[in-house]
Amino acid sequence: MVPMIDSKKICVYTCIIGGYEILNEQPENVRQSADFLCFTDTDMQGNDTWRPVKIEPAFPEDHTRSQRSIKILQHPALTEYEYSIYIDNSVILSVAASEIIQICLKEQFDLAVCRHSFRERVVDEFQAVSDLAYDDQKDLLRQLEAYATYAPKVLSESPHWCGIIIRRQNVEAVEQLMKVWFQQVLLHSRRDQLSFNFAATKSPARLISLEFNNNQSPIHSWPYAKGRRKTVTLVDMAREIEDAKAVSALVNAIDNSEGRQRRLAPDEESMRLPCSSLHLQAGSNQVGAGGQIAFGVAEFPDFAPMASISGSLVNAAEGETQGSILFQTRAPGSSGQRLIERMRINAGGSVTLSTLPAHDPVAPGTLRFDPDHGLVISLDGKKWLKVVTEELEQ
Repeated sequence: MVPMIDSKKICVYTCIIGGYEILNEQPENVRQSADFLCFTDTDMQGNDTWRPVKIEPAFPEDHTRSQRSIKILQHPALTEYEYSIYIDNSVILSVAASEIIQICLKEQFDLAVCRHSFRERVVDEFQAVSDLAYDDQKDLLRQLEAYATYAPKVLSESPHWCGIIIRRQNVEAVEQLMKVWFQQVLLHSRRDQLSFNFAATKSPARLISLEFNNNQSPIHSWPYAKGRRKTVTLVDMAREIEDAKAVSALVNAIDNSEGRQRRLAPDEESMRLPCSSLHLQAGSNQVGAGGQIAFGVAEFPDFAPMASISGSLVNAAEGETQGSILFQTRAPGSSGQRLIERMRINAGGSVTLSTLPAHDPVAPGTLRFDPDHGLVISLDGKKWLKVVTEELEQ
């Protein structure tokens, strides 16, 4: 264990560019454990936890990469500290910063990052990012092709979750890793978890991969996102479907070389969802933690188990009411039966629908966006139905 560390030598920092979300407070028991700095390009008011530091975005037209530049390369204001802890704004710390350093770095490590607790391989992270259309499909395909050609072992490694980065400051090997990492973010996808493992192979940094659950660990809980404004529409996703197919084809080729098989069942039917308001924003794998999915009212005349669907799931973090989707089934009776479904947005972008205890007439279902088939739904986990959308006349 490292000796007790002076809190003045530790900085916890985050970065919010473009007013993307509302700045979270940290618990009272951790506020005095370090300096807490929030780097931002807005005239943000401080709170009981954070001292805002006004910055100019490194890339004014690219908020994501501007945020990544501070996250990965840090800001000159941090050079005076001996240790730093980066956290995504959606991360809430549960213990003092000095205790985090002692638990995670100990004496023999310079850098600590959590393993991804619900993704098995780096290539699975590529598939998830593609499925959710979190970045340009061409960028994803180019990056995946590069790694498959020049660093294939990286794709089979366990990926990292980069919501927390704990580091010893002014260590050359760590700075080397960060430079390579940010170069990959500039060259390829903005989704930094895709390139962290590759960067780690290019540096002798003393890295420890923490075996912590990403949602809840001895040092943190996640996610707590408030006020996020970005929505990924299915229309936007559809525009990149051909590139997404290429990403999936390459992932399938990698899976085949490893003797793996994709899980989507081939037995499909189509059902039409004629509404213009359909949109999907992926959330986390924590029940009630966030994301948004909304439907206009739609009828399914040719889909036997279901008569109609409407409603929305809203961000349920910070005590907000969990959203719901209203289904009307065709049984029992010709008039159908109305169900309010409880929803969970899973890590892979699927939405699990399960009936409330008060209603138990149908089995739970799963709704997800598949790169080959668009929006698909399954009520039994075996037979998948493809949802075909069309614009309503105004």
